[in-house]
Amino acid sequence: MIKLKKSHHKTNASKTKSTHPSAKKQSKQTTTKPKIEKVNDSADNLRVTLPDEQKHATLKLKTGDNQSWNSLTATAPQAATVAQGVMEAHQTQHFKLKKGYTYVLKIGNTIGLKGSIGGRKMPDPATGVTVRSVTIVVN
Repeated sequence: MIKLKKSHHKTNASKTKSTHPSAKKQSKQTTTKPKIEKVNDSADNLRVTLPDEQKHATLKLKTGDNQSWNSLTATAPQAATVAQGVMEAHQTQHFKLKKGYTYVLKIGNTIGLKGSIGGRKMPDPATGVTVRSVTIVVN
């Protein structure tokens, strides 16, 4: 089997603690999760609406007992490959989805693969497909 080159775009958020009472309120305001909507009732065509203060959402992909070949490509405003390659079984990858961009996520083996955007579960496909192509518009 040939493994394709992968790009690792991981997001690490640093956490700081504060004893100031307003720090907790501010923290809750900035952790609002994005809204995920199916476009034309299709789980393969998603619109992600970010809260005003957020500039990106994290796409998390996690494989189960099987490996999966995946590709994430930005198609607008500028076309670019974000990542492509084989995710081994029980592997997790994180990618930043930027506000104002459109992406296409191609999944080569959906069996056991779990996905979330900004902490919200991605909708399951209507049928038990193995190969999937998902368009994600981030507003």
